Order: sequence, then structure tokens, then C-alpha cells
Amino acid sequence: MATDAREFAVIPPNLALAWAVPLLSEVAAAGALWWATQRNPHITGLTVWFPIGPLAVLAASAALVAVVIHRRSVTLRNGTLKISASLNTQTIAVDQLDLEHARTVDLDMHADLRPWMKSMGTALPGLKAGHFRLRDGRKAFVLVTERHRVLVLPRRDGKLILLSLEKPQALLSALNELAAPASRR
Repeated sequence: MATDAREFAVIPPNLALAWAVPLLSEVAAAGALWWATQRNPHITGLTVWFPIGPLAVLAASAALVAVVIHRRSVTLRNGTLKISASLNTQTIAVDQLDLEHARTVDLDMHADLRPWMKSMGTALPGLKAGHFRLRDGRKAFVLVTERHRVLVLPRRDGKLILLSLEKPQALLSALNELAAPASRR
């Protein structure tokens, strides 16, 4: 078994879309705070915090979004697949994957495999990362940044792994190479 780690490039998310939602929500929150201070000038706490509060929240949100957007990797090392997706990490032994049923799909054509309900993860436009329920009800760990080329890796326990990789076939080939010696025993 090789000890070399192999990295597989994840398709970068559309950063303009990923930043849009948090920033627009911050602008809306700042507007609501301003409106509240204008309607009731006796709320001194809000008036004092108005210049500082939204800026601090905006800075914290921007830092969190930066971490969430940029923390994504897929690594294969010592028979283990490690996926870092936003604030979540999934590690699974290659022998726990059902590679015979792995395939690359377009989620526009396979709507049942689209991430639907987030249980623990990140859902921004152009980025779905973490633990989700799919539209067909199955559980999955996803790192989806682009819907037209998604590697679907079924696990033997019935869950799925969905990955948007630049070269999905390269990961699938590497996984099959590692699984082949184990199946010959």
C-alpha cells in the first residue's frame, strides 16, 4: 500500500454567487437596524452600536464565508479517502465504497441526486458542502461546486458521496487501483 498522498482538484465555486447571499443579508440587517433607530430614537443602545455593530458582524461574516469557500480538498492516502468540505470533514476507507456503482452524473439530468436538505454543512449559491439529504431522501456527504460533472460514490452502508472534481475519472481510477488488490485476496 502506497503512503503517498494524492490530491484531486475540486472545481472552484462561483465566488460571485457564494459571496452574494451573506453580503446581501448583512446589508438588509444594517438597513433594519438603521430603520429601528430612526423610528424610535430613544433606543440608545442601538444608536450607540449602529456604526460598530453591523461592521463587526459584516467583518465576522466575511471571514467565515472566506473560510467556508476556500476549505475544500479531496485526498487519497493509505487506502483512505479524506474530503474537506467547508467546516466538515469526511474520512472513509476505500473498501467501504461500492465502486462498481460509482459514476459521474449531471445533476440537471439526475435531479433525485441533488442536495436538498442540509443537516450539517454549508449551502450557498454555487457551493453545497457537508451532510445533506438528497431529493430522493438518501443521506450524502457532498462537495458540490458545479452541477454538470459530479462524481457519485456509493458507500456500502447506503449513503453517498458527491464530489465536483476537475478530473473525476482520475479519482475513480485511483480508487479502483487501491480496491483491486483487496478484491484479489
